[in-house]
Amino acid sequence: ERGNNVTMGLWKHTFGIEWTEDSPRFRHKLSDVGENVAGLRNHMLRLVDVCRRYCSYGNKFSEVGREFANELKGVNDEQFEGSLGDLAGILSRFGETLEDIQNYREALLISLETTFSAPMEAFVKREVKDVKKKRLEMQGCLEEYEQNLAKMLSLKNNSDKGIIDEREAQVAASKRSFELVRFDLVNLLNQLEIKKKFQLVERVCSGLYANLGFFHQCHTLVAIREPSMRDLQEQLVMARKEFARTERLWSAKKTQLEVELSQGFFPRPRFNSSEIFFGDGNEGAESE
Repeated sequence: ERGNNVTMGLWKHTFGIEWTEDSPRFRHKLSDVGENVAGLRNHMLRLVDVCRRYCSYGNKFSEVGREFANELKGVNDEQFEGSLGDLAGILSRFGETLEDIQNYREALLISLETTFSAPMEAFVKREVKDVKKKRLEMQGCLEEYEQNLAKMLSLKNNSDKGIIDEREAQVAASKRSFELVRFDLVNLLNQLEIKKKFQLVERVCSGLYANLGFFHQCHTLVAIREPSMRDLQEQLVMARKEFARTERLWSAKKTQLEVELSQGFFPRPRFNSSEIFFGDGNEGAESE
Protein backbone atom coordinates (compact mmCIF):
# COMPACT_ATOMS: atom_id res chain seq x y z
CA GLU A 1 0.00 0.00 0.00
CA ARG A 2 2.85 2.35 0.85
CA GLY A 3 4.52 1.65 -2.52
CA ASN A 4 1.22 2.34 -4.29
CA ASN A 5 0.90 5.69 -2.52
CA VAL A 6 4.41 6.61 -3.59
CA THR A 7 3.72 5.83 -7.24
CA MET A 8 0.40 7.69 -7.14
CA GLY A 9 2.20 10.71 -5.71
CA LEU A 10 4.58 10.53 -8.64
CA TRP A 11 1.81 11.68 -10.98
CA LYS A 12 0.63 14.55 -8.82
CA HIS A 13 1.11 17.62 -11.00
CA THR A 14 3.54 20.10 -9.54
CA PHE A 15 4.38 23.39 -11.19
CA GLY A 16 8.05 24.05 -11.74
CA ILE A 17 7.24 27.74 -11.93
CA GLU A 18 4.03 29.68 -11.30
CA TRP A 19 2.63 32.18 -13.77
CA THR A 20 2.95 35.51 -11.94
CA GLU A 21 3.54 39.13 -12.80
CA ASP A 22 6.89 39.85 -14.41
CA SER A 23 9.39 40.93 -11.78
CA PRO A 24 13.07 40.47 -10.83
CA ARG A 25 11.98 37.65 -8.51
CA PHE A 26 10.09 35.92 -11.31
CA ARG A 27 13.05 36.24 -13.67
CA HIS A 28 15.37 34.82 -11.02
CA LYS A 29 13.00 31.87 -10.59
CA LEU A 30 12.90 31.46 -14.37
CA SER A 31 16.69 31.36 -14.42
CA ASP A 32 16.77 28.68 -11.71
CA VAL A 33 14.29 26.52 -13.63
CA GLY A 34 16.39 26.99 -16.74
CA GLU A 35 19.43 25.60 -14.91
CA ASN A 36 17.32 22.63 -13.83
CA VAL A 37 16.38 22.02 -17.47
CA ALA A 38 20.05 22.02 -18.43
CA GLY A 39 20.77 19.57 -15.60
CA LEU A 40 17.91 17.34 -16.74
CA ARG A 41 19.26 17.38 -20.29
CA ASN A 42 22.76 16.41 -19.17
CA HIS A 43 21.51 13.64 -16.90
CA MET A 44 19.21 12.08 -19.48
CA LEU A 45 21.91 12.21 -22.16
CA ARG A 46 24.27 10.53 -19.70
CA LEU A 47 21.70 7.74 -19.25
CA VAL A 48 21.58 7.36 -23.03
CA ASP A 49 25.38 7.24 -23.24
CA VAL A 50 25.74 4.66 -20.46
CA CYS A 51 22.94 2.51 -21.90
CA ARG A 52 24.66 2.49 -25.29
CA ARG A 53 27.98 1.55 -23.70
CA TYR A 54 26.18 -1.24 -21.85
CA CYS A 55 24.78 -2.49 -25.17
CA SER A 56 28.20 -2.19 -26.82
CA TYR A 57 29.85 -4.31 -24.14
CA GLY A 58 26.90 -6.70 -24.30
CA ASN A 59 27.43 -7.16 -28.03
CA LYS A 60 31.12 -7.85 -27.48
CA PHE A 61 30.20 -10.39 -24.80
CA SER A 62 27.77 -12.01 -27.25
CA GLU A 63 30.47 -12.18 -29.91
CA VAL A 64 32.73 -14.14 -27.56
CA GLY A 65 29.75 -16.24 -26.47
CA ARG A 66 28.95 -17.05 -30.08
CA GLU A 67 32.60 -17.98 -30.68
CA PHE A 68 32.44 -20.28 -27.65
CA ALA A 69 29.19 -21.81 -28.93
CA ASN A 70 30.68 -22.41 -32.37
CA GLU A 71 33.72 -24.06 -30.80
CA LEU A 72 31.46 -26.40 -28.82
CA LYS A 73 29.37 -27.22 -31.88
CA GLY A 74 32.51 -27.84 -33.90
CA VAL A 75 33.47 -30.89 -31.83
CA ASN A 76 31.21 -32.94 -34.09
CA ASP A 77 33.84 -32.64 -36.79
CA GLU A 78 35.69 -35.81 -37.70
CA GLN A 79 38.95 -34.54 -36.24
CA PHE A 80 37.48 -34.68 -32.73
CA GLU A 81 35.70 -38.03 -32.99
CA GLY A 82 38.70 -40.05 -31.85
CA SER A 83 39.47 -37.90 -28.78
CA LEU A 84 35.93 -37.10 -27.63
CA GLY A 85 33.79 -39.98 -28.81
CA ASP A 86 30.26 -39.83 -27.38
CA LEU A 87 31.09 -36.57 -25.57
CA ALA A 88 31.00 -34.71 -28.88
CA GLY A 89 27.19 -34.81 -29.05
CA ILE A 90 26.79 -33.51 -25.48
CA LEU A 91 29.18 -30.60 -26.06
CA SER A 92 27.54 -29.81 -29.38
CA ARG A 93 24.06 -29.59 -27.80
CA PHE A 94 25.47 -27.30 -25.11
CA GLY A 95 26.90 -25.10 -27.88
CA GLU A 96 23.51 -24.94 -29.61
CA THR A 97 21.92 -23.79 -26.34
CA LEU A 98 24.55 -21.09 -25.85
CA GLU A 99 24.05 -19.91 -29.42
CA ASP A 100 20.32 -19.48 -28.81
CA ILE A 101 21.08 -17.50 -25.65
CA GLN A 102 23.35 -15.16 -27.63
CA ASN A 103 20.50 -14.60 -30.10
CA TYR A 104 18.15 -13.70 -27.25
CA ARG A 105 20.73 -11.35 -25.76
CA GLU A 106 21.23 -9.56 -29.06
CA ALA A 107 17.45 -9.09 -29.30
CA LEU A 108 17.49 -7.62 -25.77
CA LEU A 109 20.25 -5.14 -26.66
CA ILE A 110 18.46 -4.07 -29.85
CA SER A 111 15.30 -3.56 -27.79
CA LEU A 112 17.16 -1.38 -25.28
CA GLU A 113 18.39 0.85 -28.11
CA THR A 114 15.00 1.18 -29.79
CA THR A 115 12.87 1.50 -26.63
CA PHE A 116 15.26 3.24 -24.22
CA SER A 117 18.22 5.09 -25.74
CA ALA A 118 16.77 6.39 -29.01
CA PRO A 119 13.41 7.66 -27.61
CA MET A 120 15.09 9.33 -24.63
CA GLU A 121 17.65 11.04 -26.86
CA ALA A 122 14.91 12.25 -29.20
CA PHE A 123 12.88 13.55 -26.23
CA VAL A 124 15.83 15.54 -24.87
CA LYS A 125 16.68 17.08 -28.23
CA ARG A 126 13.06 17.92 -29.03
CA GLU A 127 11.73 19.21 -25.71
CA VAL A 128 14.84 21.01 -24.48
CA LYS A 129 15.29 22.56 -27.93
CA ASP A 130 11.72 23.93 -27.76
CA VAL A 131 12.37 25.44 -24.32
CA LYS A 132 15.64 27.00 -25.46
CA LYS A 133 13.99 28.40 -28.58
CA LYS A 134 11.12 29.89 -26.57
CA ARG A 135 13.54 31.38 -24.04
CA LEU A 136 15.46 33.15 -26.81
CA GLU A 137 12.18 34.38 -28.27
CA MET A 138 11.13 35.77 -24.89
CA GLN A 139 14.49 37.50 -24.48
CA GLY A 140 14.07 39.12 -27.90
CA CYS A 141 10.55 40.31 -27.03
CA LEU A 142 11.77 41.66 -23.70
CA GLU A 143 14.56 43.63 -25.36
CA GLU A 144 12.13 45.03 -27.92
CA TYR A 145 9.68 46.01 -25.16
CA GLU A 146 12.38 47.71 -23.10
CA GLN A 147 13.66 49.59 -26.15
CA ASN A 148 10.18 50.81 -27.03
CA LEU A 149 9.58 51.78 -23.40
CA ALA A 150 12.85 53.70 -23.29
CA LYS A 151 11.92 55.54 -26.50
CA MET A 152 8.54 56.51 -25.08
CA LEU A 153 10.00 57.70 -21.79
CA SER A 154 12.56 59.79 -23.64
CA LEU A 155 9.81 61.89 -25.21
CA LYS A 156 9.44 65.37 -23.82
CA ASN A 157 6.20 66.66 -22.39
CA ASN A 158 5.65 68.96 -25.37
CA SER A 159 6.15 66.21 -27.95
CA ASP A 160 3.66 65.76 -30.73
CA LYS A 161 0.59 63.82 -29.60
CA GLY A 162 0.75 61.60 -32.68
CA ILE A 163 4.29 60.55 -31.87
CA ILE A 164 3.32 59.87 -28.27
CA ASP A 165 0.37 57.72 -29.36
CA GLU A 166 2.59 55.84 -31.80
CA ARG A 167 5.21 55.17 -29.15
CA GLU A 168 2.56 54.06 -26.65
CA ALA A 169 1.10 51.68 -29.23
CA GLN A 170 4.57 50.22 -29.86
CA VAL A 171 5.09 49.72 -26.13
CA ALA A 172 1.69 48.06 -25.75
CA ALA A 173 2.25 45.74 -28.74
CA SER A 174 5.73 44.69 -27.62
CA LYS A 175 4.48 44.24 -24.05
CA ARG A 176 1.66 42.03 -25.31
CA SER A 177 4.08 39.92 -27.38
CA PHE A 178 6.44 39.62 -24.42
CA GLU A 179 3.69 38.49 -22.04
CA LEU A 180 2.34 35.89 -24.48
CA VAL A 181 5.79 34.43 -25.07
CA ARG A 182 6.50 34.53 -21.34
CA PHE A 183 3.28 32.62 -20.73
CA ASP A 184 4.22 30.04 -23.38
CA LEU A 185 7.64 29.57 -21.78
CA VAL A 186 6.15 29.00 -18.33
CA ASN A 187 3.71 26.52 -19.86
CA LEU A 188 6.54 24.69 -21.67
CA LEU A 189 8.60 24.44 -18.49
CA ASN A 190 5.67 23.02 -16.54
CA GLN A 191 4.87 20.60 -19.36
CA LEU A 192 8.49 19.47 -19.33
CA GLU A 193 8.20 18.72 -15.62
CA ILE A 194 5.44 16.16 -16.18
CA LYS A 195 6.68 14.96 -19.59
CA LYS A 196 10.03 13.96 -18.09
CA LYS A 197 8.12 11.68 -15.71
CA PHE A 198 6.23 10.15 -18.63
CA GLN A 199 9.45 9.66 -20.53
CA LEU A 200 11.52 8.17 -17.71
CA VAL A 201 8.79 5.82 -16.49
CA GLU A 202 8.11 4.63 -20.05
CA ARG A 203 11.82 3.98 -20.57
CA VAL A 204 12.11 2.11 -17.25
CA CYS A 205 9.08 -0.07 -18.08
CA SER A 206 10.41 -0.76 -21.58
CA GLY A 207 13.82 -1.72 -20.20
CA LEU A 208 12.34 -4.01 -17.58
CA TYR A 209 10.03 -5.74 -20.05
CA ALA A 210 12.93 -6.21 -22.47
CA ASN A 211 14.92 -7.93 -19.71
CA LEU A 212 11.86 -9.93 -18.67
CA GLY A 213 11.51 -11.21 -22.22
CA PHE A 214 15.19 -12.16 -22.36
CA PHE A 215 15.16 -14.13 -19.12
CA HIS A 216 11.81 -15.76 -19.95
CA GLN A 217 13.19 -16.97 -23.29
CA CYS A 218 16.34 -18.29 -21.61
CA HIS A 219 14.28 -20.00 -18.90
CA THR A 220 12.05 -21.65 -21.51
CA LEU A 221 15.06 -22.80 -23.50
CA VAL A 222 16.80 -24.36 -20.49
CA ALA A 223 13.51 -25.86 -19.25
CA ILE A 224 13.22 -27.76 -22.54
CA ARG A 225 16.74 -29.08 -22.02
CA GLU A 226 16.16 -29.92 -18.35
CA PRO A 227 14.86 -33.54 -18.72
CA SER A 228 17.95 -34.57 -20.68
CA MET A 229 20.10 -32.62 -18.21
CA ARG A 230 18.60 -34.54 -15.28
CA ASP A 231 19.11 -37.84 -17.07
CA LEU A 232 22.71 -36.91 -17.82
CA GLN A 233 23.25 -35.87 -14.21
CA GLU A 234 21.95 -39.23 -12.96
CA GLN A 235 24.27 -41.02 -15.37
CA LEU A 236 27.13 -38.90 -14.08
CA VAL A 237 26.39 -39.89 -10.46
CA MET A 238 26.36 -43.58 -11.39
CA ALA A 239 29.55 -43.21 -13.42
CA ARG A 240 31.33 -41.54 -10.50
CA LYS A 241 30.35 -44.41 -8.23
CA GLU A 242 31.64 -46.91 -10.76
CA PHE A 243 34.84 -44.92 -11.12
CA ALA A 244 35.34 -44.94 -7.35
CA ARG A 245 34.87 -48.72 -7.34
CA THR A 246 37.50 -49.24 -10.04
CA GLU A 247 39.88 -46.96 -8.15
CA ARG A 248 39.56 -49.20 -5.09
CA LEU A 249 40.18 -52.28 -7.25
CA TRP A 250 43.30 -50.75 -8.76
CA SER A 251 44.52 -49.88 -5.27
CA ALA A 252 43.93 -53.46 -4.10
CA LYS A 253 45.78 -54.90 -7.09
CA LYS A 254 48.70 -52.56 -6.45
CA THR A 255 48.87 -53.65 -2.81
CA GLN A 256 48.88 -57.30 -3.89
CA LEU A 257 51.63 -56.60 -6.42
CA GLU A 258 53.77 -54.79 -3.81
CA VAL A 259 53.49 -57.79 -1.47
CA GLU A 260 54.50 -60.27 -4.16
CA LEU A 261 57.42 -58.10 -5.28
CA SER A 262 58.64 -57.70 -1.69
CA GLN A 263 58.73 -61.52 -1.42
CA GLY A 264 60.91 -61.80 -4.51
CA PHE A 265 58.20 -62.83 -6.89
CA PHE A 266 57.88 -61.10 -10.20
CA PRO A 267 54.45 -62.26 -11.29
CA ARG A 268 53.01 -61.71 -14.69
CA PRO A 269 49.71 -59.80 -14.66
CA ARG A 270 46.83 -62.18 -14.10
CA PHE A 271 44.12 -59.67 -15.03
CA ASN A 272 43.30 -57.17 -17.76
CA SER A 273 42.41 -53.53 -17.20
CA SER A 274 39.08 -54.20 -18.86
CA GLU A 275 38.29 -56.71 -16.12
CA ILE A 276 38.52 -53.89 -13.60
CA PHE A 277 36.65 -51.23 -15.54
CA PHE A 278 34.00 -53.55 -16.91
CA GLY A 279 33.92 -56.31 -14.31
CA ASP A 280 30.86 -57.95 -12.83
CA GLY A 281 31.07 -55.85 -9.66
CA ASN A 282 32.45 -58.69 -7.48
CA GLU A 283 34.94 -56.39 -5.76
CA GLY A 284 35.63 -58.74 -2.89
CA ALA A 285 36.60 -61.65 -5.14
CA GLU A 286 38.87 -59.40 -7.21
CA SER A 287 40.74 -58.09 -4.16
CA GLU A 288 41.43 -61.59 -2.92
